[in-house]
Amino acid sequence: MKPLFTTLAAILAANSMVTIVIRKNEDGNLVASTNFNNNDVTDEAKKLIAPFIVSGSPEELDNEFAEVICAPLEQSKGLQTSMQEFEAQQKVAKANSQAAKTAKQTADSLKKQNETLVKSLMDKAKALQKDKKYSEAVNLYSKALALASGTTKAEIQKEIDSCKKNDTPDLFSFGDEEETVTINNTPADEPTDTPDESGKEPGEETPEDPTDDSDPDGNDADGIDPTSFDD
Repeated sequence: MKPLFTTLAAILAANSMVTIVIRKNEDGNLVASTNFNNNDVTDEAKKLIAPFIVSGSPEELDNEFAEVICAPLEQSKGLQTSMQEFEAQQKVAKANSQAAKTAKQTADSLKKQNETLVKSLMDKAKALQKDKKYSEAVNLYSKALALASGTTKAEIQKEIDSCKKNDTPDLFSFGDEEETVTINNTPADEPTDTPDESGKEPGEETPEDPTDDSDPDGNDADGIDPTSFDD
């Protein structure tokens, strides 16, 4: 005879239970229904596992009941353990699925923010490019290029090349423009050709009068003092 409670203790696991329901027939025999239940399993399918039913006289059940119910209870326990493992895998899969969904949402959000920033940088760069501020435009285009992807990169690189080309000075363009210089034909520091009041041209010397015999010292031309004739 196998001891009942020792047998049940070996079958039971944490958070599990064995239910035994006994009723007596009119013929005096006993009918025992046993069922194993794992409380960690939430799947309603475990309720479809039929209980193990055994009947016999009280003496027969005393001698053989523990040994007879051992195998069916172990089988029911195994099925529910598999259910528990499956549920645990489902939780992991669900968590991973949720994590993947969250990661995708985050990636989509970052991508959208990135595209908005790239567009903003490009708009500002195009405005500077239009104003011929090519160096500043290249700086913004370069920032946009670092964030862009796909065909946008090629578009930005094309704009950068265009700005650099336009920003390069043409060595052959110097001296093309003629410098206009106005020359004053009558500078203020040079004499004009206008005659003065005497009727002489500027710079013309006054000729000596050939009839003028006076001496600068008051003597006449012959050197005779006119006072010498006075008494």
